[in-house]
Amino acid sequence: MNQVLHIFRKDLRHFWKEIAISWCVLVIYVWQAEEQWNPENMFGPRYFSQLPEQLLPLLLILSWCVLLIRAIQDERLVGDRQFWVTRPYRWVELLGSKILFVLVVIHVPLLIAQLVLLKLAAFAAFPYLGGLLSMHLELLTLLIVPVAVIATVTSTFVRVILFGFIVVLYVIGSSWLSTLVPESALSHASAIPGAIQGIIFLLACAAVILIQYARRWTLVSRGVLVVAVVLTLLIEVATPYSALIARAYPARLETPVKIVLNPSKPDKPVIPVPPPPPKPPK
Repeated sequence: MNQVLHIFRKDLRHFWKEIAISWCVLVIYVWQAEEQWNPENMFGPRYFSQLPEQLLPLLLILSWCVLLIRAIQDERLVGDRQFWVTRPYRWVELLGSKILFVLVVIHVPLLIAQLVLLKLAAFAAFPYLGGLLSMHLELLTLLIVPVAVIATVTSTFVRVILFGFIVVLYVIGSSWLSTLVPESALSHASAIPGAIQGIIFLLACAAVILIQYARRWTLVSRGVLVVAVVLTLLIEVATPYSALIARAYPARLETPVKIVLNPSKPDKPVIPVPPPPPKPPK
């Protein structure tokens, strides 16, 4: 535990500027969100002047990514000639210090900001804790873990950018494949394959992080990522979406409405005509 805290304090000293920038962007975002709740600022003349402030969420995400990549690559896991390898670091403690860094620097300030926004909106915080925790879980699985995986299998920030382009190409290719299978857009058809793809993605990310911190087998880790990408693409293409749709929407054997055709006029269905109203007495 002492080693975890030692590495954590070292990261705080090395990256205090990046941490300060990230927290400043978060504070500005909270202030701007409270300002935008004013109805006069939503669609009034000040709306277009607030367009730069609408980029704050993107800047906040970028600051988190840069901070996480810098913290992980401070002890590079690619190669065996790093200075930190000569130190008495145990990989479990090194990984634990990075997890502690993410929690303290990213998740805790974000949670405080969310609670402040709830307070400013006059909402009680306790009923929304479940939703806030689910949002943090989504942030962890959709942003923190993938960025951490990229940082563990690359040695420099430039290679991180190149790896990011590969990820963008994968997303574009996956989207293009989904257009070739129109049934995949239906929620009932994509729920099961989407869940399987998510499980494969998370298992591959966890395996890469553990392999890199425990053994630093970069080629093996990259191979795991390639296998995961191929499996997800195969699931995207080979899933029997028609069968899943038929299972989700089974055909009825009997319909509540029956239409009988007139044999003399097969192209016109027989529609019962109500009798005419009785004539009034003279």
